[in-house]
Amino acid sequence: MERQSSVCVVVLVLHSFVVQVAAWSCPAGYGGPDQCDGGKCDGNSPVVGSDSYPGECIPWGDAHTTCTLVPMAGGGNMWEPQACCNCWPFLALRGAANLRGAANASAAALGSRPDEKCSWEDGKNSDGDNLMQAPWSQDPQACCNHCGEHRDCVAWTFIKGSHECWLKSNVPSRGQWRGDDSAVSGTIEAPGPSPGPSPGPSPGPSPAPGSCTQLSGTYCGGQGQQCDCSYCDDFCQDTPCARTCRILNGIFHSPAGAGCQWWAASVQNPSPAADGSSCSWMEGDGEGGKGDDCRQCDENAMKCRRANPAGNCRAS
Repeated sequence: MERQSSVCVVVLVLHSFVVQVAAWSCPAGYGGPDQCDGGKCDGNSPVVGSDSYPGECIPWGDAHTTCTLVPMAGGGNMWEPQACCNCWPFLALRGAANLRGAANASAAALGSRPDEKCSWEDGKNSDGDNLMQAPWSQDPQACCNHCGEHRDCVAWTFIKGSHECWLKSNVPSRGQWRGDDSAVSGTIEAPGPSPGPSPGPSPGPSPAPGSCTQLSGTYCGGQGQQCDCSYCDDFCQDTPCARTCRILNGIFHSPAGAGCQWWAASVQNPSPAADGSSCSWMEGDGEGGKGDDCRQCDENAMKCRRANPAGNCRAS
């Protein structure tokens, strides 16, 4: 099968480069080259997309071809070779209905607040109330950007070693933040009221209670671990197949308006398999090519999943 593609100039933040436009799928809140055209994305934090047809994208961790993060000439980063299927996080999703694949964008990101200001303190953990774990973040600024994509986020904590980003709905005052050399914590604040704003349009309706997200695909078809993922998920089930199907569909936390709150588990310091083989590839939660994305069903993958039952993908 030939991939239908064209060539265009894509601008990421303030930088530009020439790529082929492809039809691969990106996680919620991320866009491919054509979707990011015109400075709609953060060019510093790319992740690897997934096939829209078999063989389109290089599987993360492929034994024969490695995706390498390289700087772009005008700034930002991308995975090479191009078959790594780059996806970048949206800065703001105004006019998202005009973007190809906009149905994959998170509902919360549609209410992004690009004019809000970030401030933070290195070596501090604000604790407080976790709203959700955001996608893997390059740095504190990227983590703050994720906070700006969610109406209920007022603060955030970035973990330096793992690049985790935790969004907060409530935190104590800065004087109560505890010392933590592994963390950077901050807040996001509006630039201040503008004089005499004109009334804007009424906000759109909130997602109806009980709304769900359509999933698809099959995990490990024909094997004992098989999961049928063709259903509409309200994120209220926490079964092995429910977790597996979400990761397989590139979903790492429940969207705004979901019936229940859920986010993927992140495996840290994975244990080796029973036969002693390394399972270091499982480090992370599967997002952005870091950890188990539930796409491999060979015996080696199953050995590591059985050795690390806290992961997201069904092992038995």
